[in-house]
Amino acid sequence: MSISLLANLEKKYSTPRLVACSCLGFSEKDIRWAEKYNTIIAYELRLDLLYENFKEKMEGIVNRTISLIKDRNIILTVRSAKEGGMFWGKINEKKDLYSKYLSSAFAVDIEICELSRMKDFIKEVQLKNKIIIASYHNFSTVPPLRFLQKMVEKGKKLGADIVKIAVYTDDPLQLGPLIELQKKEKMIYLSLMTMGKTALLSRTIFALNGSIWTYASLGKPTAPNQPTCKQIIECAKTFLGS
Repeated sequence: MSISLLANLEKKYSTPRLVACSCLGFSEKDIRWAEKYNTIIAYELRLDLLYENFKEKMEGIVNRTISLIKDRNIILTVRSAKEGGMFWGKINEKKDLYSKYLSSAFAVDIEICELSRMKDFIKEVQLKNKIIIASYHNFSTVPPLRFLQKMVEKGKKLGADIVKIAVYTDDPLQLGPLIELQKKEKMIYLSLMTMGKTALLSRTIFALNGSIWTYASLGKPTAPNQPTCKQIIECAKTFLGS
C-alpha cells in the first residue's frame, strides 16, 4: 500500500514537492500560505525540538498543530542528538513519543542507525499503513557513493519506504555522489539534499530530478541553511523556465 500511496502522491502534487518544516509547529497563516501552492506534500512535526524546548507546553502545541493540519499529510520526526536533533532519551522513550501521535501521522522519520532497534515499532507502523522514512544525516561532509549506497541498502533491508539523505557541503562540485546515487537507485524512493551553502541549489535540483520530495522551512528552520518553501519554489522556476 505504501508504494501505491507514494505513486499517487507523485501524480497529485507538482514538482518541486516539498515537506514544510518548522521547529515551532505551524500557524494558520503558514497553512493559508501553503495552500496557495500544489507543491506542499506534507508537514513535518519535529517532536524532538518541541519536547526539548517546550516540555510542559508540548502536548498543547502538537495537538493544536495537528488540528490545523489534520486533513493533510503529517510526518513525525524524533531526531536523535547524534544526528543533529534534540532527543537525548532512550529508545523506548522515543518509540512512546512516536506512538502517542501515530494515529494522526502519514509517515514517520527514523534514523537508519536506529531501525534495527525499533523493529517492533516498525511492524506497528507498517500494520497501520504508514510510510517509513529511513534517514541519514552528516553535518560535516558528503560521504563517498559506496557509503551512501550502503545506507540505502540498510534502509531497504529494515523496512523503509523512502530513504532520506541529508549531508553537508558548501561546494557544488561535491554533489557528485548524490547525483550518482539518484541516477543509479531504482528500487526505492529517495529524498536527497544538502545542508550548507548548497542547500537551496541541491534541494531544488533533486526535487525536480528524481527525489520524491525535499524539505524546506515554513517558519523557523530545522537545519543549517535550510531554504524556505518560497525560495525553492522560486528557484525551481529558473530551472523550469517559468
